[in-house]
This record gives sequence, C-alpha cells and structure tokens, in this order.
Amino acid sequence: MTARMWTDRISHAVADFFLRQMTELVRAGKIYIAQPPLYQISARKREEYVEDDVAVKQNFDLVRRRDVRLKILADKKEITALN
Repeated sequence: MTARMWTDRISHAVADFFLRQMTELVRAGKIYIAQPPLYQISARKREEYVEDDVAVKQNFDLVRRRDVRLKILADKKEITALN
C-alpha cells in the first residue's frame, strides 16, 4: 500500500468519526483535515513541496535543466538528477 493510499484511508476514517460523533462541528464548518506533502523538489536555491505525482511531473519538467533533487517524504528516499 502506498503512502497516498494510507493517507486517504486515515483521512476517510477521521472524517467518518467527525461526521458520526461531532455533527455540530461539521455543520458549523469547524473541521479541517490537513494533509502533508508527499514530495520535496529542490533545485539550486528553490524548494517546493507537492502532494501528488502529477505535481511532481509538472515541477520536474520546469527545473529539469538544473541540478534537481526529489525527496519522497514518506520514506525519506531521495533521487538526484545532476545536469
């Protein structure tokens, strides 16, 4: 199971809990579910955090001509592309 799948399962469980147990808070719009980014893209002095594979591909294309590091935050793996 991927990190994204686990994040979705946990978010669903938390949302289900609040919908069933604390409906007044939900109706009042007081419940927020934060999701951390899954990837960090570093290119020279620029750093960006993105949350899905589509955003990784879009950002990687923007910086592919420079020194690029992609860090998968869920398991701390790092991929480096030096040009």
